[in-house]
Amino acid sequence: MKDFINKFKEKLNEGNLAAKILSLLLSIILWAYLASSKSGEIRFRIPVVINNLPSDMVIVDISSKSVIAVLEGKNDYLKNVNVKNIKAFVNLEKPVVNKMQKYPIKIRKNEIPVSINITLKQKNIKILVERKIAKRFRVIPDITGEVKEGSLLGDIIVEPAYVTIEGAQSAVEKIDKVFTEKISIDGRSGDIIKEVEIQKDDLEDVVLNPGKVKIIIPVIDYGNLYTIEVPVSVINQDIKYKYSIKNEIVKVHYKTEDNEKLSIDDFEANIDLKRINIKAKMARSKRNKITLSFPINVKLKNRKKGVDIISIIPEKILVNIIKE
Repeated sequence: MKDFINKFKEKLNEGNLAAKILSLLLSIILWAYLASSKSGEIRFRIPVVINNLPSDMVIVDISSKSVIAVLEGKNDYLKNVNVKNIKAFVNLEKPVVNKMQKYPIKIRKNEIPVSINITLKQKNIKILVERKIAKRFRVIPDITGEVKEGSLLGDIIVEPAYVTIEGAQSAVEKIDKVFTEKISIDGRSGDIIKEVEIQKDDLEDVVLNPGKVKIIIPVIDYGNLYTIEVPVSVINQDIKYKYSIKNEIVKVHYKTEDNEKLSIDDFEANIDLKRINIKAKMARSKRNKITLSFPINVKLKNRKKGVDIISIIPEKILVNIIKE
């Protein structure tokens, strides 16, 4: 072994071999130094955080929920960067309300070397802020089907009768009515009691409370009960106006002493406009078209005896009135 080492030393001292190896080693060290000190660039997409938004405000629209951050610096530093230490945020302490407004995006960095420069590809973001409002709505049961023949529905109870909807002013104000999910009463007899969800198809971007209600539907058995559909007419019309009704048929439920079935010709159904001051109502609305609700009057022709009208559905009807 000693002879081998001596021979290796002799060879190493021959010619320029030692200088060549030393040069190679120095080249490798220099390359490693230059590679580590070389500048580079990396990019991250980071979310934009909203800070200090007042509690009575809500964001309705935002042009972008993230932004691209460009980091420049030495490669050795860049490869150790954790994207979680870079935060992009917008200060909405004093937002402009009801207007799509530009806001500057700011950067907050933690444990990032000072020598690394961070810039954003997008310096501003557009945000629409609205006031948050809450409004109560009566819950309308969405009933489908017909109960067992000879039975009628009593007064439906909803518990709670109202729900509260909270959200952006524009979203809440466009809500007209609130319905339950569909409740089938087809062929049912006896009272119906169940918990149902509120229909949420038209309740986007709002908070609903509560989301469920209890429905109590009394089903009353009348025995030999008959149902007939009667057309509704409008009487005592003012010729200065044009009238149209949204539902021209009313269902009349009745009983007779001798269980005799009656025909349409035995009934008369109408809405009476005699005591309605349409001119004044239009003046208050400042429009030439209004929609009013009127009770439906149902009576028997020829004063038939032994006939008991149990109920009429609907009890009221909407009438569109247009000034000619």
